[in-house]
Amino acid sequence: MAVSVTWWNRLSWTAVFLMFAVGGVAAAFWILPEIQLNQRLQRQKIEAAAEVDGLRQELAVYQFRVFQWEHNPAAVERLAREKLGYSKSGETVIFFKPPSPRVTDLSRTPPDPPASAR
Repeated sequence: MAVSVTWWNRLSWTAVFLMFAVGGVAAAFWILPEIQLNQRLQRQKIEAAAEVDGLRQELAVYQFRVFQWEHNPAAVERLAREKLGYSKSGETVIFFKPPSPRVTDLSRTPPDPPASAR
């Protein structure tokens, strides 16, 4: 019993193949936005983790400062001297004024002298 391959047989197999191909392409377009969303969320997760690490380091610095202020009298004295201007009896505290800002805007030129002064 020999199987004869007819045009109808080839056409039906071609149609089945094309339907699977179209289904694969449709599935790819259906899944592609989900893949992009997943990538974007992964990037946000990595950025958030980096921010959390930075905040943890900052928290450790603040916890160390609080520990120093609670357990180290020299640190409290230094803070009072620097920030509040406290001094021990008999000491003289000298405050320096910050330097005045200089004009660095070169686009502003002095006005022209009057004609009589030329």
